[in-house]
Amino acid sequence: MRLLGTIGITAGGVLAAGAPAVALGLGRWRADAARAVERLIETPPPSGTPRRYDRAMLEGLPAPARRYFAFALTEGQPLVHRARIAWSGEFRLKAWAPFTATQLWRAEPPGFVWDAKIAMVPLVPAHVRDGYAGGEGEMRAAVLGLVPIVDQRGSKTLAESALLRWLGEAVWLPTALLPRDGIAWSPVSDSTARVTVTDGACTASLELDVAPDGRPLRARALRGRDVDGTQVPTPWEGTYGPAFMVVNGMRIPAESEVAWFLPEGRQPYWRGRPVQVAYAFAP
Repeated sequence: MRLLGTIGITAGGVLAAGAPAVALGLGRWRADAARAVERLIETPPPSGTPRRYDRAMLEGLPAPARRYFAFALTEGQPLVHRARIAWSGEFRLKAWAPFTATQLWRAEPPGFVWDAKIAMVPLVPAHVRDGYAGGEGEMRAAVLGLVPIVDQRGSKTLAESALLRWLGEAVWLPTALLPRDGIAWSPVSDSTARVTVTDGACTASLELDVAPDGRPLRARALRGRDVDGTQVPTPWEGTYGPAFMVVNGMRIPAESEVAWFLPEGRQPYWRGRPVQVAYAFAP
């Protein structure tokens, strides 16, 4: 793909600039990431937010949603305010490349910062940061954190795509999906329910396939895909499991894969596994 070629060409220029320039670029990248995380942390949950899960919250939900929450949560479970997860996995452009990432999520209002290092070119990693906060999405990538190769923010389509990512990944902080202002469930079939998140003027929806035992199997939606700097709505899915893990009483996927559906067929582009999970609960 063109991006991989761009990274390779840029890598040569970055290395020629020398160690001081590389150190400066990485320092700036880390400082920008820290500011994005701080903005996410400083926003408190809305007043009146419940502190614990109660099965009465499930009244009126579609059967697949009720099965999912029965699988993922235990009665009296504290509600998550924030989650921090360290990831390892593989990201695919032309070929699969290993990545490590740290992600901070906020449940209400919805938001996240995903900061990753991807070894697309030997010895010269690309740093990638996606985010959503306050109705705005962000997508940035830079070779060694120094030379930008992607820098997008501000568009409505990008914000909706980023909010959809938050929704598809909320199975790692499942109390964030409980019905409340801004989260609504509707029936699709005996095995599928639609969940919608609304944050100000930004809205995203997906269909969640749920197994008879309540395991979340697959999320499906139209999502904006970056094509030469333009977000193009494209069929998308995220699959969960088959392995799950229990952290602080919540059952969450231990692995996942994400794919686009293109004219040439299903194209997986991300595989990830949480290696460390930490929650901060509603005060």
